[in-house]
Amino acid sequence: MRENVDSHRFWILLASSVVLVLLSSVSLAAEITVDDDGTEDYTTIQAAVNAAVDDDTILVYPGTYSENVDVGKELNITSVGGVSVTHVYADNTDKDVFHITADSVTINGFNMSRATGTSCSGIRIEGNHSTIINNIVSNNKLGITLFISDNNNITGNTASGNNYAGIYLQLSDNNDLNDNIVSENNQYGIYLASAGGISRSNNFINNTVSKNNKGIFLQSPQDSTLTDNTVFNNTNDGITLDSFGDLFYVENNTLIGNTVLNNKNGIYIKKINGNALIGNIALDNNNGIKIDYSYYNNLTQNNISNNTDNGVHFVSSHENRLVNNTILNNKIGLRLGGYYGSSNNFVGNNYFNNSNNAYFDADSDNHWNTTKTTGPNIIGGPYIGGNFWAKSDGSGWSQEKADNDGDGFCDSIYELSDGNIDYLPLAGDSTGPSVVPISPMEQTVGPGELLELNVSVTDDSEISSVVVNVSSVNDTINEAVLSNVNGYWVNNSITLDVNPHGMYNLSINATDEFGNSNTSMNLSVIGESTTPGDGNEEDGGNFVYHPQPLFDVPTGNPLLLVGVLGLVVMFFVRRRE
Repeated sequence: MRENVDSHRFWILLASSVVLVLLSSVSLAAEITVDDDGTEDYTTIQAAVNAAVDDDTILVYPGTYSENVDVGKELNITSVGGVSVTHVYADNTDKDVFHITADSVTINGFNMSRATGTSCSGIRIEGNHSTIINNIVSNNKLGITLFISDNNNITGNTASGNNYAGIYLQLSDNNDLNDNIVSENNQYGIYLASAGGISRSNNFINNTVSKNNKGIFLQSPQDSTLTDNTVFNNTNDGITLDSFGDLFYVENNTLIGNTVLNNKNGIYIKKINGNALIGNIALDNNNGIKIDYSYYNNLTQNNISNNTDNGVHFVSSHENRLVNNTILNNKIGLRLGGYYGSSNNFVGNNYFNNSNNAYFDADSDNHWNTTKTTGPNIIGGPYIGGNFWAKSDGSGWSQEKADNDGDGFCDSIYELSDGNIDYLPLAGDSTGPSVVPISPMEQTVGPGELLELNVSVTDDSEISSVVVNVSSVNDTINEAVLSNVNGYWVNNSITLDVNPHGMYNLSINATDEFGNSNTSMNLSVIGESTTPGDGNEEDGGNFVYHPQPLFDVPTGNPLLLVGVLGLVVMFFVRRRE
């Protein structure tokens, strides 16, 4: 019996001890305050760090702190007033402003600068799982550095005016860089350096990178993602993925929805294979997208336009896919070449409209169409096959060649060069837009009143213009070129003098991107009667709107609506005194 009592007491004491330990550990997480005017717990951030233990929170009040802060504990260091009023300057310019060696550290809301020595940073992270949020790092050698550092979250920071790079990563994996503004750094905006190794699974999302020498430069990235970044006005390339000089094989990066504007190369892939470029916009660069010594890349649904040299440039690159892209208004749409040529690439279902749609620097045999497959294709036609070949002057193959059997393909194959033949070039739309009145179908309008006219304009392709003409029997009185506003072609008003009485006509002319036009209908406004019995004295001398369609509205299957959703025209009718 004695032994049972002692055993029972032992287990009670053990459980109580565990509870006390847990309670004491919870109580260890404390808030420590810092203010440089001496009114809080400490006057320097480093003193608060030295006094803290893991999981403490250090709250830093507005002020100017001249120090270099070493953080070797799991702490949350947050400014109370934010970046505009909380400045931390490097006391020793040859050391980092914040140097983090622990895991799970948060740095939130500081303005950090003056770490200008070799390899010095506003924030340097050598641990893992840290959060760097809402900071400004400027005028350092490096803004934010991740060195052999994984699983960090770098969000909402501004890195600008640093001497080498805004954000620098080396041999670091599984990091998220989101919503940062990176600008006017001397060399790189965001730089992932290989240093003889591979960095894997880093994500770069919704960053704005501008006015650096190079925008986003990833050296030997593997399985990384770049999504919805805006990269513009960089002196050199916008987004670069490059393993040149490294002796290992890297692949499988994804670029989705990025916008690259006014760089040397918008997107540049060099010696990295198996990447996916989906839904990116490359405008006003020298080259929109350049693929150099790279294989098995998939470029789809990109808009590549207004680049001064090439829209897409393959250099000694093979087995790539260029599908469902819009490639417009470049000097050369697609350029294939390099020392070894660029062969066995598949180029299909793209929309080309450039000064020179395809150019070959070297012998390159490629595939330009698939077998006839149910669509829709890039221009909204029923079947997928080859590409649509246009030119701004209307002399493109797809614009000029006949499609007598109506299957959506030109009746003639298109031989671009020896070994490069599009056997199923897409045929252009030859039908003008349908312009159908919606409302009102009949309405009496008096002097000074406003008539709102709704007309549906639909076409298999894009609508390029809508023009409204108002005319009398002999002369055009007014012409209005409408503007596209949120899918509607709109003109505020047309003022019409209807004196003397008689018929005044309103016609609406819509033109699609292939130059096909259709005039909607002849609408009449009948003026006030001056001769009894001439039939124009309806409604006591008011002006009457009479829609008179000039063509039959189709009653079959509705057309595919790609361009305009509708048209609103408003015009005033008034009587001249």
